Order: sequence, then C-alpha cells, then structure tokens
Amino acid sequence: MLPISKAYVNKVQWQEFCLNSQEWMLPLLKAHPQLLDWVELCTLTHPWMLSLFDDHLDELHWYEISLHASQRMMPFLVADHDMLAWECLCENPQKWMLPLFLDHPSAKHWSGLLENRQKRMFPLFQVHPSRLYWMQVCDEVP
Repeated sequence: MLPISKAYVNKVQWQEFCLNSQEWMLPLLKAHPQLLDWVELCTLTHPWMLSLFDDHLDELHWYEISLHASQRMMPFLVADHDMLAWECLCENPQKWMLPLFLDHPSAKHWSGLLENRQKRMFPLFQVHPSRLYWMQVCDEVP
C-alpha cells in the first residue's frame, strides 16, 4: 500500500478522490474497493483502470461505462459485451465501435443506430440489412 496514514484514508472524500484518480493511486484504489465510488470510477476511461475493473466486475455500473466508453477500452468492452448498455453505445456510434457492432448484431439497438446513422456505420448496415427498419430509412430519404 502507498505510504499514507490510516487517518487520511478514513477522512478522504472518496467520491472526489475517485473522480480525480490517477494511475499512481491504483494501489490505494485496489486496497479499499469497499470505499470507492464506483459510479464515478465508471465514468473514467483510463486504460490503467481496466485492471481495477477486471477485479470488481460486480461493482461496475455498466450504463456509465457504456456512456463514457472510449477506444482504449475496446478489449474490455469486447470481453464483457453482455453487460454493456447498448442503447448508450448506439446513441452516439463512433467509428472505433464498428468491430464491436459487427461482432454482436443482435445486441444492438438498431433504431438508435438508424436515428443517429452516419456514413461510418454503412459497413454495419450493409452486412445486416435485415436488421434495418426500412420504413424509417425510406421516410427520411430526400
């Protein structure tokens, strides 16, 4: 554990501490998982946090993770795709998400993808045309 006094550990504002955590704090975070604000931690997308997340899957808030997902979390997202809040990922699809979407077509919220369709999602629509809501697509064609 980091050389930090027990009194400080007990007095620390854990929510603020979690929100402002940095890589050098990882040993302290791992030493006190019961005190952590997991909602705040799940909004962060630092690659160094993945080892903490892997050790505490039951504590994670998947909605927050999905809402704040970043490309550097891709291995974690792929490994735990069953837990993701797909509606969050589909609200703002990014190009780096395409492999995740292609590998898990039944997990997606297709209506959300269509509402927010972007040219970069075309390969997904091309591979899975039966999933498209053609009425919605045709209604919006100029």
